[in-house]
Amino acid sequence: MNLLKKNKDGSAYYLWKSYQRLEGGNLQLLDGSDLPIKSDMVNTILKNDYKNRFEFDGDKFDSSGTVEIYLKFSSINSSNLDLEEIRFYVPPKEVNKMEQDRLGVSNDEVEYFGLYDEAYKKFEYQLLEIPVTSNINSKNGLLAFYNPDDEEIKNIVESTDVKTFGKKLKQNIKRHNKEIEKLLKIIPHFDHITEPYEVINYDASEEHGFGIEWKQGEYDIHEVFAHQKTQIFSKQEINIHLPCCNKVIDYEKAELINRWGVEYIRCSKCDKNHPISMKEENLKNSIYKFKDSSEIDFSWQGIVDVIYPDTVSFYGWVIRPKTNEKFLIDFMYI
Repeated sequence: MNLLKKNKDGSAYYLWKSYQRLEGGNLQLLDGSDLPIKSDMVNTILKNDYKNRFEFDGDKFDSSGTVEIYLKFSSINSSNLDLEEIRFYVPPKEVNKMEQDRLGVSNDEVEYFGLYDEAYKKFEYQLLEIPVTSNINSKNGLLAFYNPDDEEIKNIVESTDVKTFGKKLKQNIKRHNKEIEKLLKIIPHFDHITEPYEVINYDASEEHGFGIEWKQGEYDIHEVFAHQKTQIFSKQEINIHLPCCNKVIDYEKAELINRWGVEYIRCSKCDKNHPISMKEENLKNSIYKFKDSSEIDFSWQGIVDVIYPDTVSFYGWVIRPKTNEKFLIDFMYI
């Protein structure tokens, strides 16, 4: 189902479409002015080093080859309610894997977190980072999200001799824009909207993609990653379980020895030193435990005197008209 939810500031995210790619090709973003494309120009515009296009890396889609498309609208309190961004959101494989490992269940039993970053909220992801930005230019404000292989395969299956590619997609941009115009009118009056959810793929659509009429000029396509800050616990919250005699002591009272760059825990009762290596998963899981003897999940938890890197998860792409103004891309927390 398509869903609309408003943020506290009056802006709104709308789950617009879901796109599932074919095995034979990747989704591309190009200037809708280039459509339709004559068959003898397909290789030039869509499959070579044509600068004014962007190809989404389908390997970063989820396991079923799916990406969800959200629209973000500006605050209803602003002078002009408008579309701010198109967000290509990949349901978080890494987060679902963390949940699967933590619960010790199969993938089918994992609660699915896909909508509005609920998974990232649960696991305390705190930062969206943009390491790479690409761009394209639209002469007339038409953006086309197109997989030419969809159309090519369909033509081969149906033995159709096609002279131009992308004709139906360009025609359907008008239909998509009517959807946006409708949303702009009703968003100020609703906090939630639920309606039939449109899935676009080779089997369900003749469009072979989707499009929108937005603004003329240059667009930025930001590749986004989510960072989860490691949850750090103090020594007062941790016990050490000595492997020689299973003696349990407070971490803050443990006798620690450092020799030649190696740290040891000293057991005076057994007269033994136990080397501590944070690379040894089984060792650190058996030595360090919470006060209630439950295990520390070192994939996202740590102890105050040990440094752990953030967990990084591919998030998706955000498309916005180019601007010189600074802005932050934030989670879709509602």
